[in-house]
Amino acid sequence: MNTREVPTLTRLAARSLVKHEALDTHVLQELPVELFPPLFMEAYENKHSRSLKILVQNWPFSRLPLGALMKTVQMKPILDSLLGLDELSLDNNYPKRLKLRVLDLGTRPQNFWDVWSGHTDDAYLPEARDVRAIIAHDQKSGAKPPFQVWDDVCLQDEKDFSENASVFRWVRRKVYLGKVGCPRLHVTTFPVFLLKQILNDLDLNTVLELKVHCTENEPTVDTIFAAVGQMRNLQELLFYRISDPGVLLGRENVALELCKKMKKLTFLRKIYLSNVFFLKDNLGKICRSLNASLETLSISECELTESDWKDLDLHLKTSKLKTLCLCSVNLSSFSFITLQALLKRVSGTLTTFKLEECKITDSHINDLLPTLSHCQQLTTISFYGNTFSTTILKDILLKTASMRQLNLELYPAPQESYYTGGAFNMNTIAQLFPRLRQHLRAIRQPKEALLYTNQCIHCGKELIYHL
Repeated sequence: MNTREVPTLTRLAARSLVKHEALDTHVLQELPVELFPPLFMEAYENKHSRSLKILVQNWPFSRLPLGALMKTVQMKPILDSLLGLDELSLDNNYPKRLKLRVLDLGTRPQNFWDVWSGHTDDAYLPEARDVRAIIAHDQKSGAKPPFQVWDDVCLQDEKDFSENASVFRWVRRKVYLGKVGCPRLHVTTFPVFLLKQILNDLDLNTVLELKVHCTENEPTVDTIFAAVGQMRNLQELLFYRISDPGVLLGRENVALELCKKMKKLTFLRKIYLSNVFFLKDNLGKICRSLNASLETLSISECELTESDWKDLDLHLKTSKLKTLCLCSVNLSSFSFITLQALLKRVSGTLTTFKLEECKITDSHINDLLPTLSHCQQLTTISFYGNTFSTTILKDILLKTASMRQLNLELYPAPQESYYTGGAFNMNTIAQLFPRLRQHLRAIRQPKEALLYTNQCIHCGKELIYHL
């Protein structure tokens, strides 16, 4: 028995139109827009060059996501599509059906069939400003491009440069298209002369997400920081593993330069700083340079001073803060009065709160719990990797009882779970963990609450227990 999937009527109609080369501008004007994606896929899979050209010239959606197909072996249909776009005239006398604003060459995972639905069509475009203001040319140029090319750029090695350069060369030949839009720009340690070439071809005003990591090259850092100030629509910024190789001008100057650029970023909402050398003694300056409230602040593997800790409460704008994460940051010597004040200000908006591997103990949590219990919007809470007693862990479970929105809770196994040298005390664990589970479920029914042990000093594994 043949178990192959039976084609739908829509697919059969698309197959017939493409097979008989019955598509032209007049026919497409009469077809419902829902037919365009299956028509395109039929022409793409069967390499019908003429149909592909006509379809892209009459594309009725604001975005054409060719990038979702560029990882396949069939590059000729992609080139045929680009040729169809080449043939668009520059006199604004385009087919009536053409609504194309963005040729999206980004390779993010996304179902092509979601595109034609109006509610997902522009989901990836900037929300902070009118899209037309971003993709249109300067009014002084006097010419509005028929569409703009957008591409996600990830620069890890020279192979990435070669792949991106081929796209940029095609755009550069089409002078009327301007520069390449780039919603997501990811840069690692990369030859600075190649990085400058790529940045020169990008419309930095369209960068929404910037990730920079594994960089200890002074010219690369300088080049990226210089470009940040031009990314006026930047919404998310991540710096990861940026260390001082001994030749940089010092963390003070690096931080000041970054602050100058960040003052121009009026739409910045999320900041992730992980293992960056320039944060120590400069957190307050960075907080003061922000024009608006953040939604996410994540700091991990960074050294903070007492002054940084106090500045976090004094200078961070918090009216919209939803996520606060401090991970692998030594907080053992700091007063938690600062964190109390900060949590009090964000109690109505905070949904994710993480203090992971911060060397905090019972005394810190005792200071924090009265304020933490007022954060009723929390959906995620984590104290993973710290050292608590059974008594304080029970207090945490009790104080969080009123948090009805909690979906995920991560707690460290109490210190009684270990022998003096750090090895698991399995006899104690076998009795203690079920008692903690019983204690919690007598108060409330958690959606997902987990106990994590430290890594075993013998096997390197950790135990995870569902409360």
